[in-house]
Amino acid sequence: MENAIAEKPVLSPAGLDVKPAPANLSQNEIIAAHAVKSGNYKGLTYSTALMILQMAEELGLPMAQALGSMHLVDGKLVMSANLIAALVKRSGRYNYKVVEQTDKVCTLEFFQKLGVKDGLIVWDALGKFSWNMEMAKRAGLHTKQVWLKFPENMLFSRCITSGVRTFCPDLTVVAVYDSEEAEAFDRSAYKHQEQAAPAREPINLNDLAKSVAAANN
Repeated sequence: MENAIAEKPVLSPAGLDVKPAPANLSQNEIIAAHAVKSGNYKGLTYSTALMILQMAEELGLPMAQALGSMHLVDGKLVMSANLIAALVKRSGRYNYKVVEQTDKVCTLEFFQKLGVKDGLIVWDALGKFSWNMEMAKRAGLHTKQVWLKFPENMLFSRCITSGVRTFCPDLTVVAVYDSEEAEAFDRSAYKHQEQAAPAREPINLNDLAKSVAAANN
């Protein structure tokens, strides 16, 4: 059988019937296909899932965390505020502390590691970044339901995102935006979050393997 596609076993949780995946598919390609097929990620497409997983590799993120916390909107990387904050904390190079966080203002101070002296980490203060409700009003954000219900969280989200771009630009492989910033760049590109998820075509791993093989020839 010259046209047969070699298969390799796929580790799966006990009790789940998962067929072997074609051997010419990478782990990311297999997981991207299963992530879309699961229906657990609203509006996720195979190509977007694959790009997120590839970015996760470069950032050293667990795949499940990346799929749940990252999106691609009009070609721009969108991360959750919690993920951005976690990247700062785990980097080993940068850190931040909350100076003030209320329903009116959020101020964060950012630091960069200089080294270790007498067994203690020495940090250099890079500066402070603030986001307040006056800024939200100028941006037309203050009347949105999420801002009315969770102003502290939304101010933190804007503050950590902007602060990382300003003080920690080398933290990620590309510029970091939150969902509202990406929406402002291209509002139509983010409409999938407000609409029902589109119908998905079933993904067949064998067909996908053939497409990958054809593309590589």
